[in-house]
Parts: sequence; structure tokens; C-alpha cells
Amino acid sequence: AEAPGFSADLERLGLSRERNGPPWFFRASLGRRAYTLALCRLGECEPPELLELRRQGSVQYAGLVAGESMREEALAELAQWRPSGLGGGGLCYISPEALQKLAKLRQVFPVGPVEVERFLKTGRLDLESLHHLEDELEGILGERAAFSSVLLSLAEMPQQSVFLLADLVGSDLPLEADTVRQILDVLAGPPFLLLKRLSPGEYLLRTTVADALAEFTQYARLMATRAEAVLR
Repeated sequence: AEAPGFSADLERLGLSRERNGPPWFFRASLGRRAYTLALCRLGECEPPELLELRRQGSVQYAGLVAGESMREEALAELAQWRPSGLGGGGLCYISPEALQKLAKLRQVFPVGPVEVERFLKTGRLDLESLHHLEDELEGILGERAAFSSVLLSLAEMPQQSVFLLADLVGSDLPLEADTVRQILDVLAGPPFLLLKRLSPGEYLLRTTVADALAEFTQYARLMATRAEAVLR
């Protein structure tokens, strides 16, 4: 059978298609653990068929795929068969729109099978349930933006400059002192080694930010080459 459209999005998220269907089988390999997901589009198979796969242990998760416009119908059908002993992870509802959006989020942050499983355990993966994850990613990307802001502030200083935490916090940097301190501590340790702590709240800028980033880039390329060699 021709692979459904949602198959490509699941594969982008790190799951591999194990069996054509319906039901379609997808497997997530996570090193020491793994899980298998069986999916049918609404109307392709009945919930009891998916539930039997779940009960047999053939798959850890099973569910129906239906567009957001059919969400209530799919949830109502699943509710009739969802076993009390298996919780939300027994049968789940998945919308292709949510999978597509989750795959797009991967372009800005490496979401994958672990994030997918979080939704499978709750029994639904739709646009509404994605809001919490989007808020989490917004916070993570905000931390990255804060890191970049501190780097740019340090870039204004010449190398071998001694400065205080208060010099950055008291500038135009819109960050709390604890946030700035944490970032400076990261920059003082490996692999950056951009700063040296002289005393509590006092730092030495060893070299320019541009030179430090150039050196870090060279290090990252070397490690990427070695990592590729390990995978071969």
C-alpha cells in the first residue's frame, strides 16, 4: 500500500516505518530502549484491532490518525475502547497537522521520538496539545538568545580586559544577574575557556570573542569529522 502522508513526518521525527498497512507500524530506536507505534487512518481499521495489537505486546502504542476537523469524532470512537488498565498510552489520537507542525519544529530544535512518546502517553497528539511543547521550546530558544546577548556584550571589550558582573548587568543587557552569571560560568569552562574567574563576580576576558569563536568553530569541525568516522 502507498505510504500515507503522515509517514514522512514520522520519519523526519526519527521513527522508521517497519510495516506497511493498515495498520502501519513505526519503530523508535532509542539506544537502550525502543517503542513501536501502530497507526490507522480513521475508517481504515477499527479500534479493537489496534487494541488487540496493544494487548498482545506487538506494539507499545496504537492509535487513529484523523485531521483536526475530525478530532472530536476520532476521540469519541477511541473513548469507547480505551482500556482503563492501559491509560492514555493504550490508544491515542494523532492529527496529521500536528505531526507536520512537530516536524517543522525540528528545524529549530532537535525534537524526536522522545517528544512524540510524551504525547502518545497522554492519548493525543494534536495542535492543541502541542502548545505546551511550543512554550518549552520558546523558553529554550530564549536561553540561547540570552547567551548570544552576553557574547555580543563581551565582543565590545578588548582582549585581556578585566570586568565585573555588575558591568554587564548594569549595561543595556536586559537580563537578570543570576542569568548573566550562569552564562559567564559556562564561558569560563571548557570547551570555550573564553573567561578566567579572578574573584567572585570578577572575570578576565582571555581573548576576543571573535577569536574564541573561530577557535571553537575549528574544534567543532574536528569533532564533527571524528564523529562521522565513528559512525562509519
